[in-house]
Amino acid sequence: MDLGRASGLRHFLLGTTNETLELLEAELKKRFPGVEIVGKFSPPFRKLSVSEVAEQDQLIRESGAEIVWVGLGTPKQDHEVKRIAGELPVVAVAIGAAFDFYAGTKKEAPIWMTTTGVEWVFRLSTEPRRLWKRYLIGNLVFLYAAARPRRSGPSIPAANSVKEGV
Repeated sequence: MDLGRASGLRHFLLGTTNETLELLEAELKKRFPGVEIVGKFSPPFRKLSVSEVAEQDQLIRESGAEIVWVGLGTPKQDHEVKRIAGELPVVAVAIGAAFDFYAGTKKEAPIWMTTTGVEWVFRLSTEPRRLWKRYLIGNLVFLYAAARPRRSGPSIPAANSVKEGV
């Protein structure tokens, strides 16, 4: 937000609730005077119909936004960012709970937790009903995938062992 002010970069905020978007916009304008928030939209908390997706895309197009910040929660926001970036002439960025943190609607983890990689423990303790599956099951699946042995793929000959002209 800060770096884009000098060039007039236009931002669109997608996600969370209308109330949080209003607080977020006010906070961004306070922190970064001159920032251009050209649109915001809080979609329903469910899968959108084809016509609703088209309406959302039209809002983004008409806004003239160059960057769409997407805070819909994982994994929904990840899929939406991929779709938006593929279908619209914008950069789309998934930002997780940053909308809530900047708007002041959710408390951030202490610095020591974020720097040591255990912010997820703080988030789980503040929203156990919503996040238990993501962190407890998701983290175990990740650890299993990271720790399991890999099969070796085809070997690639060293550059100096390849004959010239072949």
